[in-house]
Amino acid sequence: PARWVAPFRGFCEGLAGSGKRIPLIVGMTALVWALEAARLFCTTRAVGLSIPTSAVIFAALAASLLTTLPITVAGLGVVEGAIVAMLLLLNVDQPTATFVALLDRSVSYWSILVVGLPLFLFAPER
Repeated sequence: PARWVAPFRGFCEGLAGSGKRIPLIVGMTALVWALEAARLFCTTRAVGLSIPTSAVIFAALAASLLTTLPITVAGLGVVEGAIVAMLLLLNVDQPTATFVALLDRSVSYWSILVVGLPLFLFAPER
């Protein structure tokens, strides 16, 4: 249909031009995931746990993937449970595992609110 020609052309042009940005997108994605793992690593070290770095990276990335599932908003409850389960598999006691999961998610939520809310409220309109 004629009314779809302009949106379809825009889609095709955007798709054709996006290939140039793939290295940037991959690099930024790797950086964000590394920061997710670093946050959980710092959280575990802050409470005195000495978990292998590879296990922390796995747990952080698994938790990040769980946030994409539309079970609850941002995986609230599901992600914390998964972090606790993974820490329990690493022989961390349940109270400590629960504290790490809640502390890590608190840091991730509050950092978004503290930094993101002012940016949202005071950003110039486009």
